[in-house]
Amino acid sequence: MNHPPCAHCRLTPIAVAVALATFVVAMIVPSMANAATRPLGAGTATFHLDSGETASLMGEGLEPYPISPALLSLEGSTATLRLPVRGGTWDTSHARGTFLLKGGLTYVLPEEVVTVSTITGLFRKFTMTGWRAGVGTSAGFSIVADGTRTPTFFDQVAKGTASVVTPHGQRYLRVTKLQLSFNATSAGAIKNALGPAPNAGDPFGSVTLLARLK
Repeated sequence: MNHPPCAHCRLTPIAVAVALATFVVAMIVPSMANAATRPLGAGTATFHLDSGETASLMGEGLEPYPISPALLSLEGSTATLRLPVRGGTWDTSHARGTFLLKGGLTYVLPEEVVTVSTITGLFRKFTMTGWRAGVGTSAGFSIVADGTRTPTFFDQVAKGTASVVTPHGQRYLRVTKLQLSFNATSAGAIKNALGPAPNAGDPFGSVTLLARLK
């Protein structure tokens, strides 16, 4: 038995258009919200270590060495440390994010052990790996210090300036003018491991972060 069409069940062209628009907005809004957070690609973090502090630490016997694949150029007390960027995320709405770095830095303290027959060279070391360079985040510069993940290992004295650059048609995020200093956490950890150590508040150096913006 056929029933007559229900007058109240008919969708007018206007109702169809409104329903379709609502569906499209529902699909777009989540993607727009996620678009503010962008993944980071490969790049380089360049640390210009404070020359005065480097000279002071080396004068106390602490020698800096890179942990592969990081590179360290050292001329006198002028030291530049370069760590590859392996990824990360950046919030374009709030200009904050985290750069994930590869490699690290080791402070080595050589020692001499005198025995009856010979003098043997030994050393103690303090390793800093697993760098997460947080810009505008509560964790700040987090590293694995001698095997222990340590948030805010350095204090950010100057927060830095972020900009987007396009060399060779590629979009890169660049953060400049970041200034880092040792704090009670980092100074205490190095002192416990090696003895000679920087003081809390001593400058570590300046940092430039560069990574492809995907």
